Amino acid sequence: MTADEELEQATKHDLARAGERGERLQRMSNEIVSKLLVAGILRDPRSARVLTFHVLADWLYGNKSIDIPTSLGEP
Repeated sequence: MTADEELEQATKHDLARAGERGERLQRMSNEIVSKLLVAGILRDPRSARVLTFHVLADWLYGNKSIDIPTSLGEP
């Protein structure tokens, strides 16, 4: 395997992992916000999901690459 092929393979792997991290964080954020809504603590679930996603991303993954799902929206 050439160096270019190894780099391409590593890049594909990193992108796949970033996507997995983003999906996992979105599911966690949705679950947290849903529980807070049921408890009557939140009024703006859309903003809460975005904020929760970004806080979790910072704490759990730091500088690792994360794909932010387009359905999540902007912070």
